[in-house]
Amino acid sequence: MAYRKELNLLLSTVLRELQPGDAEYEAARANNTPCRALLEWKRQGLWKCRVVIQGHLEDKEALDGPDFQYSSDVVGLTAIRTLFMKPIHEGEAIGQLDLATAFLQADLFPADAPPRYLRLPDPVTGTTRYFRQLGVVYGSASSPKRWQDTLNAWLVKPEAEGGGGYTQGKNDPCLFYHKRLKVSLASYVDDLAARGQRKNCEEAFAAIAARFKCKEVLWLTPTSALDHLGMTFFQDELGTYLSMANYIEAMCTRLGVDPDRGRRCDTPMSGPITDLTPLGRAEAKWFMSACGMIGWLAGTGRCDLKLSHSRISSHMANPCVGALKAVVQAVRYAAHHKHLCLYQPFGGPDDWVHYSDSDHAGNVEAHAKRKSTLGYVSMCGSAPIGWGAKASSVNFDDRLARIAEGCTPSANNPTAPRWVKPADPAAHAKLSELHPDLSSGAAEIYAASVTLTEVLHLSYICEEMGFRMDPPFTILVDSTTAIAFSEGSVIGNPN
Repeated sequence: MAYRKELNLLLSTVLRELQPGDAEYEAARANNTPCRALLEWKRQGLWKCRVVIQGHLEDKEALDGPDFQYSSDVVGLTAIRTLFMKPIHEGEAIGQLDLATAFLQADLFPADAPPRYLRLPDPVTGTTRYFRQLGVVYGSASSPKRWQDTLNAWLVKPEAEGGGGYTQGKNDPCLFYHKRLKVSLASYVDDLAARGQRKNCEEAFAAIAARFKCKEVLWLTPTSALDHLGMTFFQDELGTYLSMANYIEAMCTRLGVDPDRGRRCDTPMSGPITDLTPLGRAEAKWFMSACGMIGWLAGTGRCDLKLSHSRISSHMANPCVGALKAVVQAVRYAAHHKHLCLYQPFGGPDDWVHYSDSDHAGNVEAHAKRKSTLGYVSMCGSAPIGWGAKASSVNFDDRLARIAEGCTPSANNPTAPRWVKPADPAAHAKLSELHPDLSSGAAEIYAASVTLTEVLHLSYICEEMGFRMDPPFTILVDSTTAIAFSEGSVIGNPN
């Protein structure tokens, strides 16, 4: 039943079956791309079948041309958090719209395009069936890009010409703003989310549904939560929340981790990763899966995992016993604190506050070469919206690590070891003294500069969504050196 339903849908949209004796039948037998039917049991208690092209076997140059750009875009997670977690004021609403079988609704191939033929082993009859492909099918390498071009072209088309009338973002091409309706729209392949006055969002969704086949609109209310891109957004009488509890439960099941066994974990990471014993193939595969899931949590709604993921993921190229122990602790920590949420009260201020911090050569792991680690967080109202943690790009090789550990980071150090010679410069061939980047102040200044670039990008995204984030931007730091540098009081100072 599920297979018949899928095949009928394809035949009514993007496929035409070829029979022996048809003009194109022999050409289809001689030059085709194989397909296969996939059967899946859905959470709703139904079987779902999808016929997909084996895209890795497509003759891409012959079908799409040598210069076809296959990359497509999805909205950034920071933009999604801004859309959902910015303080909601009276009359505002957030809705979600899922486009049904989106790729099949992409524009059909032009009449002068090279012919495409598909071969499908029928799982029911055991026969081989051939088709002329009229439009994109799931699995094809060009499907995501062709669907994106179809959707975006209609969204930016003027309303007077039958389009959506949106302005597309330049910094995030999956963000759109409707100036007349004052509606912000974010697209993630076939998942759309909109925010604005309720009646305006309804009008926006109605226009999209008139152009594309869509499922029912879902609204975020105190009585109905939204699962959007694996993030659960819900409301109560106080405000809006972002929870990753459902994903964490699924992660533990997928990884075979029982959070009820063993001691409770109250920190995502306990210390440096020092046991570099290589993992076997099976353990390394499990480690990579677990690290990827922790990375998704750290990038969506659990900013408390960002630093630990940054440290653990640096061992992805060479998985080791110490990294395995660290990721197990991170998984157990997430499971033991799965109900931690981001929270934004209703009607709160839209003010933004940005924080920046860095340690100084604090990563003692051998492969890190004493890199400093920086972090930042951007708060809107009471909720963190943007955050990050990364190792500085500045490190010491083995020789310079000895310099950093054997003397203080100042010019003309009288207590420097005798092996610190002008022939061993710290940063440049013409410098005989240690470079000031060895100071904690330099690390903090670098962290603030990275934070500033992130804040600027966030401000551009907010502008493209129709939200306010007015300059000047204040970045809060705890380093007097960085503060003095930002105020310009160190310029020309002989001390």
